[in-house]
Amino acid sequence: NKLEEQQLIVTEITLADIPCQIMRTDLQPIVQCFSGPSEYSRRGLVVVRLNSNITLVSKQSIVYSDPQIIDVKPSLSFQSGGILLHVYGNHLNIGSSQDLYINGDKLCPIQEKSEHLLTCLTPQLKSNRTYSIQIKFDNGTTTIVKYDAIKITPDPQIIDIDPTVSFTSGGRLITVRGVFFSSVQSIIVEFRVLNWSAKLMIPRNDIIVDSNNNVELFRFRTISLPISTLLLNDSVSNHYWSQSSSYDVTVNIYFDSTVIYNHLITFTYLPDVQLNISAYPPVLQYTGEELKIQV
Repeated sequence: NKLEEQQLIVTEITLADIPCQIMRTDLQPIVQCFSGPSEYSRRGLVVVRLNSNITLVSKQSIVYSDPQIIDVKPSLSFQSGGILLHVYGNHLNIGSSQDLYINGDKLCPIQEKSEHLLTCLTPQLKSNRTYSIQIKFDNGTTTIVKYDAIKITPDPQIIDIDPTVSFTSGGRLITVRGVFFSSVQSIIVEFRVLNWSAKLMIPRNDIIVDSNNNVELFRFRTISLPISTLLLNDSVSNHYWSQSSSYDVTVNIYFDSTVIYNHLITFTYLPDVQLNISAYPPVLQYTGEELKIQV
């Protein structure tokens, strides 16, 4: 009865034989302590000792490991931010909390975390600088750093687009020139007219860098217009276009879904060229002169 009336107090906690500083000694449903340092990686049990010679031993083991940053991708981005940054390493999910910072003071909100990967959305940063990546564990009790991890450039800018005329069937080769295209991970070109739209993905490997002129460019071919759908939409919207009409198509260009050139570009789609050739062409007498066909 005296043992039952005696208050149980936590006298010692060890984690894999490493002393853990107790935050409060009275026995509660949750007992918290600050883990002590270990000179090497180790695995062991959690042992809680109480007064009255009572010892509690965990069924599961605890592991001491040092977190490590191995790589950061992308290593090149632009100043507007909003890019999903991937930080690769080992033991990145240890501790009770993890916070990821750029240059130690810019919080990069974590989106996903696992033992070997942390992802976060980059904040807006100053351009023409190289930044370090820091991960703080348990409110800063442990911090690891990778220096010169990511370089920030100005936002991508479009200088010119040529040509801006296509045929209804599409396939016209378009060249977009500008600067800092290499800082993006994906480029999407969107075509929009009336209630119809279509998107075209530009692979990052298709970006060409002209080091002589400090200009970058990418190319794509225009998408064909669904004439039957557009004619139906025209009738609903009281437009009077036909298959022989031209269309003004709005083109939006998205750089990583962050920097958007929206409603600034218009392509003119012309009717396809048609050749009306008779099934029974006339026989012409050869005169030695050049035959010209005008369309």
